[in-house]
Amino acid sequence: MRTKKKAKKRNKKEKIIISLCAEDIFALKQIVRSGTHKARTIIRARILLLSHEGKNNGEIASSAGCTRRTVTDVRKHYEERGSVDATIHDAPRPGQPKKITEKHEAFVVATACTPAPKGHNRFLVRSSRVRIRTIAFSRSRAS
Repeated sequence: MRTKKKAKKRNKKEKIIISLCAEDIFALKQIVRSGTHKARTIIRARILLLSHEGKNNGEIASSAGCTRRTVTDVRKHYEERGSVDATIHDAPRPGQPKKITEKHEAFVVATACTPAPKGHNRFLVRSSRVRIRTIAFSRSRAS
């Protein structure tokens, strides 16, 4: 994995030149050809490939089916982030933290894998909910 390039200050009108290595070109072409990635990832990959070929923003936008602003943003992201992978994939978004932890999930799975209550072949949603709550409540009181 390549290290991040040091960003130098540039004028707003100065064109961002994208120069990719053979490994990056191969990876981007695989993403575009496979078609199994998110549409925005494929568009960003096409933008980087066309930028590497020396096309201008207008040509890239019409060829990739996006706006000139998108092309400019992808070029800026490449310059800022310094890697192809970081440019084409979305950065993690902030949001509300998970309410159910891995410990909770493991507890629910373990409870569901126990034998069904007497008189039943399998767990019913209502009885499962009641059983999980009683077990969880008794454990929380014990600790």
